[in-house]
Parts: sequence; C-alpha cells; structure tokens
Amino acid sequence: MVCGIHLPALVVLAAGRSSRLGRPKQLVSKEGSTLLRRALCAACDADMGPVYAILGSDAESMKTELAGLPTKAVFNDRWEEGIASSIRCGLHRARSDNPDTDGILVMVCDQPAVDADTLRKLAAIRQQTDAPLAACKYGDTLGTPALFHHSLFAELQTLQGDAGAKKVIERHRDQAAILDFPEGETDIDTEADCNAWLRKGKERKKP
Repeated sequence: MVCGIHLPALVVLAAGRSSRLGRPKQLVSKEGSTLLRRALCAACDADMGPVYAILGSDAESMKTELAGLPTKAVFNDRWEEGIASSIRCGLHRARSDNPDTDGILVMVCDQPAVDADTLRKLAAIRQQTDAPLAACKYGDTLGTPALFHHSLFAELQTLQGDAGAKKVIERHRDQAAILDFPEGETDIDTEADCNAWLRKGKERKKP
C-alpha cells in the first residue's frame, strides 16, 4: 500500500495559554476529568502508536494530568509562537523517537466529544481509502482530529504562527478521506463555551 500507515504517533496539542478563556482550558474539569486528561485517555485507549502531550504554558500544572498514562510529555519552548510550533514540535519528537514513523494523528485537547472510537474510525477510513490524510467533518469545516501520511510531513513542518493543521488539510481537501463527526463542532474557547458544555451533561440527567 503506497500510503499505508501502521501505528501512527498521536500528538495531543495542549501548549496554548487559553487567552480567550482567561484560564487554562486544559484543566477545565467535568465529572472529575479535565479536558486534557480526557484527550489523553482517548488517545491512549485508541491503542495505536505512541502518545505525545505537547505542553507549553503552565506546563508543570499540566504534567499532573499525565499521571498513570502511557504518554510522553514534550515541552514546546516555542509555544508562544502559536499552534504551528506545537505541531512541528510533536512531529519532530515522534520522528526522533522512531525515524520510521509514517503517520501522525494530530488532535487538540478542547474537543470534548473526541473519544477512542473516533480516533480508530479516523485511522480505519484513511487506511481503507489509502488517502494521504483523513480529517473530521463538522459543519462546513474539515479539521482535527486529523491523520497525516508521512508524505505530508514536510508541509506540516513549514507551518508558522497560528496556522494549524487545517491549512494542510485545506490544501489537500480533494484528496482527503472524510469522517463525519458533527460533535467535533463543540470546542472550548470561551467561558460561554465552557458553561454550555458543563450544562449539557446536567441537562441529560434530568428526568
């Protein structure tokens, strides 16, 4: 298989300052589990390749969320440059640990609906189609989580500033394998987002 991916590395982006929320979104907790811990558990439970948590702002506080998980903490000393630096950092570490890495799955920690099943489906649809990438569709957007074949690593390494993986996804949109994931539209950027997510769980429990 030309674009086959076997056990891709999973990179969880968690280095940002969360300036719009005003506090670390990574540590927002629901039902006893933070957003960061949820994302890492999803990545680990997907049972694929090595899992990397890319940390930056408040890194020491974030490290406690990795306790007991088979996850490697990677400090991005350029995190203030924007999300692109964390993608580059994660890719560099994954390839340093295993030069034969031929795929990387990029995910963020503020999409609470992402679970292990989502990640496994993403990997399966990419392998079934032999596409150079697989991305999730929500609303009119193709975005993370997204899985990239090594043929796109060079493009990921050129990302700068706040240009995330979506820039590469859009460039190869016509070639992408697409996983419908409407729940991916829920992300946590503001206090209103946070409150809506927390309230959603309580509403489901009402008789």
